[in-house]
Amino acid sequence: MTVRAVTFPTVLFVNTMDVYATDPATGARDVVIETAVPCRLAESRKKDILAGFLRTQGTELRTLIYPVGVDLSSAYQVQIDGQRWTLQSGTDQFGRGPSGEVVYQTFDVARSLA
Repeated sequence: MTVRAVTFPTVLFVNTMDVYATDPATGARDVVIETAVPCRLAESRKKDILAGFLRTQGTELRTLIYPVGVDLSSAYQVQIDGQRWTLQSGTDQFGRGPSGEVVYQTFDVARSLA
């Protein structure tokens, strides 16, 4: 599959994120992978479905939208406006334009407590 990048107006990406991986020596997610990556932290459409579960877990779910070509993994955390968010395994998706081209990527993220 060929992924073609499409230029978006800057309005789509209103935040920036720093991406962190786990340090194998300490287990802490403090290894910087990328900084100042354009993104948007949006309300999750799954929020209503998972409301009870999220309340019991004391967490918050959002959708992270970011440009094509940024390689994220559920092993990473991102930091946006000083808050850490954990990428949820199996939730990465592509957003497609009218002719089927991939125009952005998404991941469900949960507010990190640590």
